[in-house]
Amino acid sequence: MAISYDQVIEFLSSISIVAPDQLDCGGCFELFAEFVEAEERGDKLTEPLKAVQNHLRQCPCCAYEYETLVEAIREADKESGA
Repeated sequence: MAISYDQVIEFLSSISIVAPDQLDCGGCFELFAEFVEAEERGDKLTEPLKAVQNHLRQCPCCAYEYETLVEAIREADKESGA
């Protein structure tokens, strides 16, 4: 099976953003609410929240869960008129 040029570029691009992940999925999940609030307010991220941000860049499962949470919060805000 041959790898296409586009696949090689995509792979190399994904490697370039990889940094040591200091957080596992459970730890990331525990900080989701705090991370969402900080993002919504535009707060400067603390070191633990920077670790969440880094983990989300590298973990598709947590990134999906995060996006789902953000979407649910936005929908709830719309319904409440916030």
